[in-house]
Amino acid sequence: MIAGVHFTGHELILVPSAVAAVAIVGGYAGVRSANSNQRAVIREQYVRDHLTETYLLVLRAVHLRGVFVDEHSRLPPGGTSVLPARVNQATAEEAEFGARLLAYASQEVYDLWYALCRQTDELTRFLDGLRQEYHTVPAAIPGIEERADAVEANRLWQKAREDLVNRIRQELEFKDRHRLRLRLRRTRE
Repeated sequence: MIAGVHFTGHELILVPSAVAAVAIVGGYAGVRSANSNQRAVIREQYVRDHLTETYLLVLRAVHLRGVFVDEHSRLPPGGTSVLPARVNQATAEEAEFGARLLAYASQEVYDLWYALCRQTDELTRFLDGLRQEYHTVPAAIPGIEERADAVEANRLWQKAREDLVNRIRQELEFKDRHRLRLRLRRTRE
């Protein structure tokens, strides 16, 4: 059947043009798809980097609050902290930090951060009360480790810190697994 088909000269000239047109359209679609995938990867990496940076700031602030509580427990009555410059710097950075926290962190991480802040405030108020009551460094009060109120205040602060750190780890691990799945899916396409 095909052997009986005859092409005119004009039809034979059009065949390479048609093949070229199909190749151009196919190439355009392939490049557009590749560009779309690349934009998605770049956008995802941008958000991921900002999320990781935000969570590193949260963890740095958690550590600073821990240092502050530790120093506060050793501060004598009427003593002044050696940390005010670091705490003031941290306070100045908290405006940027808070904005990043709102922009990139999950609601749960945001809530856990402020729960830790509340626990830090409560623990330092408790330590201030002990300092005034005993007129000495709270860490040096005999039997402080056995006092139920001291144990409970410290336990609540430790729990708030651990909850926040664990949630950040979970979210970062989830994001890593999700990113890996997306990459595998894109390589299969």
